[in-house]
Amino acid sequence: IKKFIMHIIENIIPKRWQEDLLKYVQHLPFTYSQNTSYQQYINGEPSSFISGYDYLIDENTVDTPQFVHTSIFTGVHSPDTSISYSEFRPLLYMMQENLNKRITAVSRVKVNCLLQNQNMKNHNYNTAHVDNSFVDGNTHSAIYYANDSDGDTFFFNEFCEKDKLVEKLTIKDRVTPEMGKMVIFPARQFHASSNPVDTISRFVVNFMFEVE
Repeated sequence: IKKFIMHIIENIIPKRWQEDLLKYVQHLPFTYSQNTSYQQYINGEPSSFISGYDYLIDENTVDTPQFVHTSIFTGVHSPDTSISYSEFRPLLYMMQENLNKRITAVSRVKVNCLLQNQNMKNHNYNTAHVDNSFVDGNTHSAIYYANDSDGDTFFFNEFCEKDKLVEKLTIKDRVTPEMGKMVIFPARQFHASSNPVDTISRFVVNFMFEVE
């Protein structure tokens, strides 16, 4: 799992494309989610996720609602989201070029919108989590930043590992959202978003995919 090193790619697509894609995501149909990850509750009921295995809440956690547009989930896109997937699919081709590896399957594509929260402090982040705890080392996640904003993504040294609970998180890196930036990392790595304090909104496109 840990052999794959996080990749940060600046301007993965040309500037004009970045601007057009931002306008596109800003006009997508979004649904309201009561928290930033589904690790805590599903439809208001406690989920089967395990603290320290799939997610971890600590003294720095300040979770908030967010707005989500789902294009693909568990590898399936419905007719009403297939159009949005066609807009995001070229980003997968660009990732292939940068990784020099063929993407063999795509299990998740979604857009998250976080709104300004001036109660967030510099050390605060939303619920730390892994994107999928049931995957192998060939499954990666990626975050494409659709706009310039504050609200760093926190990446931690800890990974979801079988039969090993995480009790404490240690920060490995922080990435500030910049339009056109892409971060690719192992799907089992703990990470967390954070709300913007100075910027009105923060738009990201999340991917989860397998490589050969």
